[in-house]
Amino acid sequence: MTAFDSCPQCGRVVRRYVDRGSGPVGWVTDPHECPRKPAPAAEPPVEPSTCGARRPGWESGPPIGINRIPCVRERGHQGDHENAWCQRWPIG
Repeated sequence: MTAFDSCPQCGRVVRRYVDRGSGPVGWVTDPHECPRKPAPAAEPPVEPSTCGARRPGWESGPPIGINRIPCVRERGHQGDHENAWCQRWPIG
């Protein structure tokens, strides 16, 4: 008599019960690294912790420039915006 347990992802036998007629040998576990192991669950997207506002008129300026650097203060802050160069501008 032989009974077995199989991997739920790939169906490969991972554990079997062997009886050789003269007496049961018992459960034999085969080492198994499933090739169809499910991918780990994706992390939920993280809300940005910074304000991210940009200076007024940044859209019409050159493609690079100091006006494109966003506000680095915490989200929902009070008072002026401030970029990484410590330049401030009013909330508007």
